[in-house]
Amino acid sequence: SKFGASKLLMSPAPDGTGIVAGSAVRAIAELAGIPNLMAKIQGSRNPHNVVKATFAGLRQLTTREEYVNARK
Repeated sequence: SKFGASKLLMSPAPDGTGIVAGSAVRAIAELAGIPNLMAKIQGSRNPHNVVKATFAGLRQLTTREEYVNARK
């Protein structure tokens, strides 16, 4: 996801990895209950933009059922 000059790449991590991300993304992931996540911030590392990009990325997530229905 992208917000302002911040670009955030998030991907699921293998079980047992934990959260490998910057402090702003890590705080949000822990509060959201996401156990394994890998994230990389590119561009601006302004915490306000990173937080907004994180929420935008989480809003874009789809469930497995939504994905299957979209492929039909």
